[in-house]
Amino acid sequence: MKKILFAFGTIVLSMGMFSCTKNDCHCTYYDEEGNVVSGYSQDYEEMTVSECSQLSTSGQDGMTPKGFICE
Repeated sequence: MKKILFAFGTIVLSMGMFSCTKNDCHCTYYDEEGNVVSGYSQDYEEMTVSECSQLSTSGQDGMTPKGFICE
């Protein structure tokens, strides 16, 4: 019984680690006024978190987002 629980725990842990390193990356484009421009927004699949954040071209200027913000 202990072996079965250990194997199950290992599988669950592996799945959790895989989901933290691979995910969908969504990039949203904001114009100068902070409005979402849906035609420029894109989704990327199976991309690590660090690769996704490197796609961002701009952050927030004060409280208004501008450019591509990828999460």
